[in-house]
Amino acid sequence: MNNELTPNKEEQTPISSTNTGTNMPVQEGAKASPKEPPEKHLTAAPTKKLDEILPESGTNLLYISGTLAGHDYDCEGPIEFPFKLDKPMWPLTPIQPNPNYKYQRFDYGSGTWIATDAKSQGQQITDLTKQVTKLNQDSVKHDRAAEQSQQMVMQQMQMLTAINTKLDKLTKDGDK
Repeated sequence: MNNELTPNKEEQTPISSTNTGTNMPVQEGAKASPKEPPEKHLTAAPTKKLDEILPESGTNLLYISGTLAGHDYDCEGPIEFPFKLDKPMWPLTPIQPNPNYKYQRFDYGSGTWIATDAKSQGQQITDLTKQVTKLNQDSVKHDRAAEQSQQMVMQQMQMLTAINTKLDKLTKDGDK
């Protein structure tokens, strides 16, 4: 039996399960007359919202850094993706880029953004200089605290030695 509509017949003919012109699903067993357009009997799947598809609430904003579809991207985004990503997975990363750098790329080995232009690299050097200065200050504070602790331990040892000497003298005097 031919499942296509034939406009010359007066009787109703069943419609096939897919409309080959539009590839849209149709109702099974639906009948159409030559006077009614076949689109009237088409049924589309209900539209789903993004939050219905995702198992977690919301979506994830990701950044592209690497080669994707034959194109190189240094820092493209944020782009909303319909899946969660907890850690960087080449060429996508959920880690936000450094707002101080204009041009940057993501280093997947260290998990950080690296400046790629001279101005941003200058900013990166400034940031690193500040970090080194802070670490040096922390080191000096730590050294001072260590010296104070060592002095206190030495004082305690002297006191314990003096107490032991007096205690030995008392025990010798008491044995006589």
